[in-house]
Amino acid sequence: MRHWFTRSPGALRPLAARTAGKGLAPSRRTHRAALGFVVLLAGWLMACADAERAALPGPPPAPGSPARVIAIAPAIVETLYVLGLEDRVVGVGDFAAWPPEVAEKPRIGGLFDPRLETIAGLEPDLAILLVSERGLEEPLARLGVEVMLLEVESVAEVAEAIAAIGERMGVEARAEAFLAGWWSGLEPDSLGADEERPRILLSIVRDAGRLSAVLTANRETFYQELLDNLGAENVFAEAPVLYPQVAAEEIVARRPSVVIELQPRALDAPAADRLLADWETVPFATTPCTRVVGGAHTLLPGPRLPELYRDLRAAVADCLDEVPGT
Repeated sequence: MRHWFTRSPGALRPLAARTAGKGLAPSRRTHRAALGFVVLLAGWLMACADAERAALPGPPPAPGSPARVIAIAPAIVETLYVLGLEDRVVGVGDFAAWPPEVAEKPRIGGLFDPRLETIAGLEPDLAILLVSERGLEEPLARLGVEVMLLEVESVAEVAEAIAAIGERMGVEARAEAFLAGWWSGLEPDSLGADEERPRILLSIVRDAGRLSAVLTANRETFYQELLDNLGAENVFAEAPVLYPQVAAEEIVARRPSVVIELQPRALDAPAADRLLADWETVPFATTPCTRVVGGAHTLLPGPRLPELYRDLRAAVADCLDEVPGT
């Protein structure tokens, strides 16, 4: 059983996190700084994302549960909304962009540029932060704000974070109901035969015309867990850091059969064609199938992971229909 901790001025207490998680094991907590960078990058890119989803109506705060909450990370903001807690959210990070209703909330800056005067004026009684945002703990404590720290390095940790937020906010039953559907959307659905698993390169937020340093993911990321459940092989699983930047020569050596471009927003056909045309210039022995998966949900380990899982499955399945021998 994992414990989350909430810190208020002068107090530290454990909060048991219940989760309906099955089948996906948490990854080791390594290279947190790299993950924090990618989460911040995802938040920045989400600023222009176009996504639509209606938030659930929220119940009034239960006795003893926080009534005024702030969060910076887009994934935490999304979690508060899917749990129907939007009425208790009084401030969000600059890059929170989903659901669209979040645009109405006051902006409180980010990890490196928090607007402490704005936060003080909002009078929050709880700040829900990622572990990578721990640097804000001390200045928020000076304002008398309780801080809840969460980890979301793996699929299981995302589920535990959702459960922990539900428990702390007094909507545990709502969180459990949400997670039941969430986990069902992540059930294993193997696409490749055991002897011939599709070999996947994930290219994360690449600009057209640039192949010199392609950002990808290793085995310690939530992306790996999704690929595992699809019966696919991550060609850079053994990379020494969470999100390595790799050259075209390294990619050729890994022989991917499928390249999936993850973009922070849906691309129109001409933009997608320009992005994918770059791979035609790479001297592969066998040209891989290439696809684009777009949307802000592609970058965040949060409540919309099942949506990313469905999109990855559709892209890989489409390629398997096209590429012989997979």
